[in-house]
Amino acid sequence: MGNFFEDALSGRIDEMLDACTRCGKCVEACPVATPAGVVARMQSSDDVLARLGQKVAAGSADTVAAPDFVFYTGCNLLKTPHIALLALDIMDALGVTYRVMGGPTHCCGVIQLRTGDTSVSANMAANTMSKLAQTGQVLSWCPSCHVQFSEVMMPAYERSVGSRPFEMTPFMRFLGERCGRCCAIACPCVLPCIAIPAFPAWSRQRSGS
Repeated sequence: MGNFFEDALSGRIDEMLDACTRCGKCVEACPVATPAGVVARMQSSDDVLARLGQKVAAGSADTVAAPDFVFYTGCNLLKTPHIALLALDIMDALGVTYRVMGGPTHCCGVIQLRTGDTSVSANMAANTMSKLAQTGQVLSWCPSCHVQFSEVMMPAYERSVGSRPFEMTPFMRFLGERCGRCCAIACPCVLPCIAIPAFPAWSRQRSGS
């Protein structure tokens, strides 16, 4: 017979994540052995937030050499920070240098575009593009942001200016191009396999259609 409290808690995980403010009070009050289940694992310390680009020390961007890539998370990172942290772990293992950028101040403007507010959408996207244009190589983590920039905003920018501010590559394609290296550094206790999902929009770009 299952634990009624834990079963009820599991049924409300999505609702709790939407309402979570990361104050930690749920961990203090929760009577189960693993406090608050998924919610406890979603708590992010200041160090984690800094690693995810959500807390950057003043002037740090001026003192660090230009990275190989900018890892662009989109604006909704804190819903699933554990996935982004895994992506950063992979890049660390590959020896890739990167700078994480994202959060509400780096919105791609897709939400405003969907509501028909094209002016605000363009302004937000232009502001974010100016921040991302540091190395010329941007890795996109969010599929919606990738489509918004690569199919809407950057083509319009290129028609106006004559060039693109940077090239944007989906993180999954970045992994696919380095599949051999990823297999080589995989833990021996894990089968050296990597699953690369197919996204129709990215496939069209690759084929040039």
